[in-house]
Amino acid sequence: MVERLTDPRPAAEEVLEGLFGRIAPRVFGRAADLLEGEVTFSRIIALFHLYRYGPQTVAALAEAAKLSPTAGSRMVDGLVSLGVLSRSESSTDRRRKDVALTAEGRTAVTRLRHETGEAFAELLSGAPVELLADLSSALTALDAWLVAQGRDLAVPGAEPSSKI
Repeated sequence: MVERLTDPRPAAEEVLEGLFGRIAPRVFGRAADLLEGEVTFSRIIALFHLYRYGPQTVAALAEAAKLSPTAGSRMVDGLVSLGVLSRSESSTDRRRKDVALTAEGRTAVTRLRHETGEAFAELLSGAPVELLADLSSALTALDAWLVAQGRDLAVPGAEPSSKI
């Protein structure tokens, strides 16, 4: 008789969601400091999307953040006014507006990434070394598989400009 394996995905998803939930207050608190209290998931998604994929049109950024074009444009306006994004006319199509991270925006995302790593490091401090080695090995293998499969939750067809 062949033993059927139980699908581990639901349990893995629950664990990952739980781990993220343990660090989210700290990370989003830091995001509120960096973005002068104006933190939304859409803004965080937009900043990380631009960090990973480079300059985008306002429409592409709105799509990545799951916003309507109008809401995406308003979000961009707010991030431009905070100094973390710049907006310019496309060099090939004057009707198109391109959006990019400013140096301040890149610094903000870098700080958020660092804060996320620090929060996980604090959460995992004191865990047995063997357990952390197993976790690191499993996550490294999973990341390699995701890359090989071209798996990303970003806008279809977007090519990363940097590894997150």
